[in-house]
Amino acid sequence: MTSPMNIIVDVNSTNNFTDENLETYKKLIVPEAYPWLFGEELLPSLKLANSSALVDINDVNWWAIMTEQTARNGGKNPKIKEIARDIASFGFKLTNPAICLFRKKNGELVPLNGRTRYEILAKNHNFTNIIAIIYEAVDGASDDDVENDCSAFGLLSNSYSDPSGDLQLEDVFREVSLAIDKGWVTLKNIPG
Repeated sequence: MTSPMNIIVDVNSTNNFTDENLETYKKLIVPEAYPWLFGEELLPSLKLANSSALVDINDVNWWAIMTEQTARNGGKNPKIKEIARDIASFGFKLTNPAICLFRKKNGELVPLNGRTRYEILAKNHNFTNIIAIIYEAVDGASDDDVENDCSAFGLLSNSYSDPSGDLQLEDVFREVSLAIDKGWVTLKNIPG
C-alpha cells in the first residue's frame, strides 16, 4: 500500500521544497486546466521553458522588474498578512500554480508574479528554494512585445489565484495607461 500524497508542505517543519513535493505538484497541476500558463492562451511573445522546476531562491533577482511597474498598485499585496497567516497555519498548498519566472537572454531569472509567496517563504520561514514555472521570449519577439506581455502576465496571474489580493481597479487602470503610453494598445484597436 502506498502512502497518501501530501498536497501541503508544512512550512513550520521544513525550509525547502523536495523532489517529492515537486513530483506531487506535477501530478496536481494539469496543464490543460491552465491554458493562460501552459497552452493556447499564453501571451504570444512568451514560451514555456520549464513547466515545473525547483529553483534556488538566491538564483532569482527578486528586486528586478521586467517592466516599469509591478502588477500591484503600490507594489505590495494588500492581503499579505492574511496570506502569511494562512500559509503558516495550514501549510503551502501544492494545488496552486507555482511562482512564474522569466529567463532573460543573459540567463537572469526575474519574477513575473509570486513576490508575496517569495516574501512569506523566504522571510517568514527561511525557505531556500521554490517550485517555479519558467518562461523565455519566443524567438524573434521584439523586446517591446516581451515587456508588454511580461507586464500583462502579472495581472493575468493575479486574477486566477487563491488566496491572493484581489485584482484592483487601480491595477487595471495603471496597466492600461502604461499599455497606451507604450503604444501596445491604441484607441483605434479597441472594439466599440
